[in-house]
Formats: sequence, C-alpha cells, structure tokens
Amino acid sequence: MWVGLIPKCGGALSMKSISTREMLRLRGEFEQILLPHQIKRLNELYVQYAGVKAFALPVVRNKLLLSKDQKQFIDNQLTKMRLDKRRIKLSSFDPFGELSPGGPPRPTDEKAVEKKVLLSILTQLRKDQLRTFKEMCGQPFDFAKKDNTRRSVFSP
Repeated sequence: MWVGLIPKCGGALSMKSISTREMLRLRGEFEQILLPHQIKRLNELYVQYAGVKAFALPVVRNKLLLSKDQKQFIDNQLTKMRLDKRRIKLSSFDPFGELSPGGPPRPTDEKAVEKKVLLSILTQLRKDQLRTFKEMCGQPFDFAKKDNTRRSVFSP
C-alpha cells in the first residue's frame, strides 16, 4: 500500500532514492490531490508491483494479522529467495567476472524463484488472510484495457 506505506510519524522506510522526509511530503500531497478511491487503487497497484516482497512490508503484515510463526516462515522464504536470485545472477559469470558462455541470467529464472516462494507463502495463510491479501491486491492491472486513443508521436 504505497500511500499507506509512507509512515505518518517517522518510522523506518528503506527506499534507496527517497528519504523518509521526502516520503512524508509525498504522502501529504497524495492525500490532498487524490480521491479516496484513487489512493486505494494506488495502494493496490503498489502491492501488485511489490509482488512476493509485499509480505515484508509492515502494513501488509499488520493487516493480515500474521502469527509469529508465519512471520518467521515468510522471513526465511524471502531470505532464501534473495540468496537463490543472487546465485542465479552469479552463476552467469566465470571466476574472472566475465560473462560465461551461457550468457546473462534469464528473467524467467528469477521469476520462477519468486513464484515458488509466493506459492509457499500463500499455502501458509489462513482463508481469511488470503481473502484480505486478495483485497489488498485489487484487480490486476491490465495493459490490454488501457485506452490507446492517446498515441505517442513516435507511434505509427
């Protein structure tokens, strides 16, 4: 939940390019500009964008009312995912840092790791938690439904 993720009174939010102070300023601006249903949709899109990493966000954990064991399981799975993705990236280089004959890692390899972790996490959630997470995700963003009436000057 993007707007919900921005802490109202400080708090630790780790975004590499934006400071907490800047996030607070943006949160205030969004709340002034956007209508409630737009803020809700922005939050849904953020959860979709975060993917499996959304389970590491405090607002998601709190809303799902995760048990201590569930939180520990999720943390372990996310750590394992990070290590597996790193291993995939490193496996494409030889000991001298040159690209190996197999070429760069395929994005599908990393996506497969994320999907496996997501499925393992979802199996640990209760039905009410699954329902809440589905509500937090909202409708999937569908580029096919995007209005194509506004075309770029570079479009044919």
